[in-house]
Amino acid sequence: MLCPFKPRTLTRGGEKSLVLRQRLASAFIGVPLGLLLVWVGGLPLHLAVLILTALGAWELTKAMRRRRIAVLREIVLACPLALLMALPLMGGDADNFFRLWVIGLFVALFASLVGHILWRSPTPAEGMPMGWRIQSIGATVLSVLYLSLFAFPLLLRELKGRDGSELGRDALFLLLAILWATDATAYFVGTKLGRHPIVPQVSPGKTWEGSLAGIVGGVLAGAFITALLPFLPNGTVLTFRQVVPMAVVVSIVGQIGDLCESVLKRDLGIKDFSGLIPGHGGVLDRFDSLLITAPLVYFWALWQGR
Repeated sequence: MLCPFKPRTLTRGGEKSLVLRQRLASAFIGVPLGLLLVWVGGLPLHLAVLILTALGAWELTKAMRRRRIAVLREIVLACPLALLMALPLMGGDADNFFRLWVIGLFVALFASLVGHILWRSPTPAEGMPMGWRIQSIGATVLSVLYLSLFAFPLLLRELKGRDGSELGRDALFLLLAILWATDATAYFVGTKLGRHPIVPQVSPGKTWEGSLAGIVGGVLAGAFITALLPFLPNGTVLTFRQVVPMAVVVSIVGQIGDLCESVLKRDLGIKDFSGLIPGHGGVLDRFDSLLITAPLVYFWALWQGR
C-alpha cells in the first residue's frame, strides 16, 4: 500500500536550522520567565527550583537505568527535595545549610546501603555483573550530591549587601546573563567559524573558537548588567574590577561543566537527558553550567558582601 505522504528527511543544514529555531523559541519563553522568577524570588522561585530538581532526578535515574545502573530512585528524589524544602527554615544561614547538606549525603549513603540489604535483586549469575551493588550505591550518592547543587541559586538569591542592597538577586542576574551570553556566543561563533575541537572524543561540536568567543560574550554581558544594576530598586553597586574576573571564571567553569556532563552522557550512551526543553534537551542539559557555577558565584557574593 502506497503512503500518500512522503516522510520528510532533514539535511544537516536543515536540522541545524530546526534546532536553532527551537532554541530561540525556548529562549523566548524561558529567559523572561527566569528573570521574573529571580526578580520575585521567595516562594515562586523556590517552587520552580523544586520542580526542576524533581525533573532532573527523573532524567538522571532514567538514563542510568537504561544502562542497567541500579540507581535507587526514591533516595535520589527524596534527599535533594528534602534539602531544598528545608532551606526556608534556615533563613538563608549558610552554616546550617552546609551542616544539613552533610547530613543529607550521609542519609543518602546509609539509605543506599540499607536499601541493598532489604532489596531482593538478581545475583551476578542472573545477569548482573560483579560489583553492581557498589556501582548502585556510588551512582545514588553522586546523583544526590549533583542534584543538591540546585540549592545554591536559592541560597544566592537570599543574600543581602552590607548596605541592605539586593546583592543576591543582582549576583544571580549576573550569573544568568554571563552563562546565557557565553552559551549563545559560543554556539553561534562555533557553528559559523569553529575549526578546532576542544575535546573531539567527548564533544566534537565544541571548538576553541566558540569557547573563546563565549568568554568574551560572557564578560561583555557581565559588564553590561553591572552598569544596569545601580538603576534597579535597591540595586547593588559593583565595579568592573569586581565583576570581570568573576565573569571570566564563570564562563570558563561553565563550559567545563558542560563538557563534564557531555562525558557522562557519552558514557550513558545518550545525546540528551530528555526532550523537555526543545532545542536544548532536558533540564540537566540546560542547567548543567548553572549547577557548577552557582556555588562559585555564591562564595564570590559572600566575599563581596563582607
